[in-house]
Amino acid sequence: MHALSSFWRARFSACLFFALGTILPGPCDALAARKSGAEPDIFSTGYVAKVQIELPRQAILQLRRNPRAYVSAVVRENDRTYTNVAIHLKGSVGSFRAVEANPSLTLNFDKLNAGQNFHGFDKIHLNNSVQDPTLLSEKIARDMFNQAGIPTPRATHATVRLNGSELGVYVLVEGINKKFLKKHFESAKGNLYDGVQAQDIGMRLSKNSGERDNDWSDLRAVSLAAAAEISTRRARLERVLDLDRFITLMAMEVMIWHWDGYALNRNNYRVYHDPGSHKMVFLPHGLDQAFRMTEGPILPQMKGQLARAVMEVPELRQAYRQRMSELLTNVFRSQEITNEASHVALRLEKLKREQGGQAADIYHSQVDDFLLQIARRARSVERQFARPSKPLLFDSSGKATLAGWRPKVDVGTPIFNVETNAGRRLLQFRTSEATVCSWRTQVLLEPGFYRLVGKVRTRAVTPNPSDPRGGGVSLRLSGMGGHEKLAGTRDWTEMSFEFPVTDNPGAVELVCEFRALAGEVWFDEGSLQLRRVGSPSANEGKWWPFR
Repeated sequence: MHALSSFWRARFSACLFFALGTILPGPCDALAARKSGAEPDIFSTGYVAKVQIELPRQAILQLRRNPRAYVSAVVRENDRTYTNVAIHLKGSVGSFRAVEANPSLTLNFDKLNAGQNFHGFDKIHLNNSVQDPTLLSEKIARDMFNQAGIPTPRATHATVRLNGSELGVYVLVEGINKKFLKKHFESAKGNLYDGVQAQDIGMRLSKNSGERDNDWSDLRAVSLAAAAEISTRRARLERVLDLDRFITLMAMEVMIWHWDGYALNRNNYRVYHDPGSHKMVFLPHGLDQAFRMTEGPILPQMKGQLARAVMEVPELRQAYRQRMSELLTNVFRSQEITNEASHVALRLEKLKREQGGQAADIYHSQVDDFLLQIARRARSVERQFARPSKPLLFDSSGKATLAGWRPKVDVGTPIFNVETNAGRRLLQFRTSEATVCSWRTQVLLEPGFYRLVGKVRTRAVTPNPSDPRGGGVSLRLSGMGGHEKLAGTRDWTEMSFEFPVTDNPGAVELVCEFRALAGEVWFDEGSLQLRRVGSPSANEGKWWPFR
């Protein structure tokens, strides 16, 4: 028996579990509610829906031609039958699947059949969770955002069959529609914008709902406020933006490392113009890849225009740090979160075991890793708060020495070592298999342009031809691909990588990377330096490709 299985069974009962500091009803409460005739809240009872979808051939053909257009389907769940349910495919790069291959689905129950609902909800999403095999990230992250005070659609789970074919366990997510908006705001008549794929607030975002079809003035007002002079920016933002909630959203996205959200990637977000306050509210979306980078900096370079604008204002940057500290104490309680995740995983593991084969054992191992990621991320955030938050110091010639290098292995089992040779302190990797690894350190930098330089020696470095990012040895910044790469056997060679810092100040992670099928590399630690190479205005127009 797996060690964590016994831990789960010893810690939780079938009808009650401890979740995020709150006692929540368990599956037995859901059963009691159904027997009493009351409609159970499927997002807080542990209820797993068994959804069977029947699509006629014509509907399947339509979804092949236009996956985003609604078609009509019959949906069965337990003893209930729902007719004329509007369904379309959903998902973006990485998660989208065709109708024949585990598709993610949006189900709208009252669009074609007025008044029809699914357990009290007009609209739900069924996510295939191909980017999160644990099926836990959406639920855990959404619960955390809600506890932090950010209106966020909740998640639970369902088993899904499509035209008789078993698709397996899915994540069932509450839809953002007028019913959701009415629950969280005074009115649901405001504009609801959809932010995806690097679209920012200065663009004409598509609208999901709202009564002003050709009016983007509310969104434009936020963009203009974000571009205001720093001395007046806070006052202007407070007039058009729920600033407290936005700072909370930023802190939460960074704290759980929702790298594919607004602040870090200008993706997976919604913006609602609240008619009651006449302010814009940002809502998180697509949380299936949280907790992936456990050592991500708590002061990263923000990609979202509004996030950058907030962090440039000293008092708002301090408010961000203070809010993250509060959330770390009151929301990111890793023991309670992993306890809840363990309980949910136990229920899902049982479903996986019913599938037969090794699915349950594989799933169990994946959950183990996910729980460790949550705990490691919490410890990383705590450690970073304990560090001095002062920018890196440069000498009169604009140079700064670097220290605190630590190894990180992403793929393979390389041998790494720190050795001294002829007075040089060397950071070494060697491997005889497909490997991706690096030496890394974090620094805090003022806005400007910088060059990372260092001397590198290689022996028989063989790039992996199937590596989409290119093989070899490089210097780079986390989040940016290295331009110059070394391979083969080379004596000591100076390499460099230039990059901008736009946040004030911005935390960056410097990377000495080794990607190869075989070989050995040494980085001369004493030669690894950071150099100032100009101000943003002096280098205006330069562009570094992100990866």
